[in-house]
Amino acid sequence: MRILFLVWSSYPADQIYADPSVFYRCFHPAEALRKEGLLVSVLHREAISVDQLTEYDVVIFFRPQFSESFLKLFYAAEENSILSIASYDDLFFDINLLRQSNFRGLGAPQTQILNSRPYNYAQAMYFFDYFIASTDYLGERLGQGAEVKRIHIQYNAVSNEMFSLARLCTQRIERVSKRIGYFAGGASHSPDLEDISNQLAQVITEQEAEFFCVETVTVPKAIMDTGRVVTTPRMSYAGMVRAYSSCCVTIAPLHLNKFTSSKSGIKYLEASLVGAASVATPIPDIMRVSDERLVPVARLNDWKKGLLAGLALPTSAEITETQQEKIHDNFTTAIEARRLRKFLEEVSNAGPYSGKDMPGKKPSPLTPARRSSGRSTKAKKA
Repeated sequence: MRILFLVWSSYPADQIYADPSVFYRCFHPAEALRKEGLLVSVLHREAISVDQLTEYDVVIFFRPQFSESFLKLFYAAEENSILSIASYDDLFFDINLLRQSNFRGLGAPQTQILNSRPYNYAQAMYFFDYFIASTDYLGERLGQGAEVKRIHIQYNAVSNEMFSLARLCTQRIERVSKRIGYFAGGASHSPDLEDISNQLAQVITEQEAEFFCVETVTVPKAIMDTGRVVTTPRMSYAGMVRAYSSCCVTIAPLHLNKFTSSKSGIKYLEASLVGAASVATPIPDIMRVSDERLVPVARLNDWKKGLLAGLALPTSAEITETQQEKIHDNFTTAIEARRLRKFLEEVSNAGPYSGKDMPGKKPSPLTPARRSSGRSTKAKKA
């Protein structure tokens, strides 16, 4: 089976792996699937021709947006009996839930946001019968109001390469006493940090702690005024693992709503892999992967209490090793790749719904095969 992850990203075609979503949702699965013996490519939509597209049996359209070029690629796949699947890792296609995001509060160009989200995503979704989602809740939203044949949940997970790097970092990098780390993916999380800034500043001052932050967000004045802030430019993935290793606690504050409920809990796995505790908003996916090293904070007023509890959790080489073993046994890209391969083989062969796309859960009424929407998308057999 020849598989192509076809990427819609604002990053240039030669820099798509700098896009965190592409890294987690395309690069990691592609590497793991190759180890399963499959031929897998990851390409930007602007870097492929129709002739190249026909070399594949399956095309996973990652975050596709409707346009003339999208139609050209989609119909080329259909005409050549190539199985087409749409993959999503956020709720940008739902305008009502987009209002619950932080974009309106950033002074961001609203016309640009609304021109690209959510209508272009929603229009592209119309063409697909098969979907991949990053979380259970996102999968449920994809299935609402749509005639879909199958939705597969492919969780974000930890790669073997990250395991090796984490072990190396925890052996060689000294943890900074009472360092609280924040590794936000982008500027849209600045309001989340602002919300807890006064409580975080109190904890930093009272505990003589240190706040370590990637410069993807604006550090609020209350935190800067503590004089105990260390910032770093956006890092490579390897650099991020090294930075995680220096922290005792990491934080992941979010506005808890339907939009954020679709997000991944990968930040907890990354922190736990190097033995750091986490204090976080209890979105469903982070609770799915969490254990006693997570301090969930559901109410805004409880963040100081949660931060103090997180700092009180011990750290040691033994704790780190235990966490790594747990993650290796349950939350790896190898595990997810095997599940994804099975899904692709089943839908390529037009197999009936098995109810096993979401391990440990009963089949959702949103995911079984439904009556055909009338589109003829015949798939090749592997």
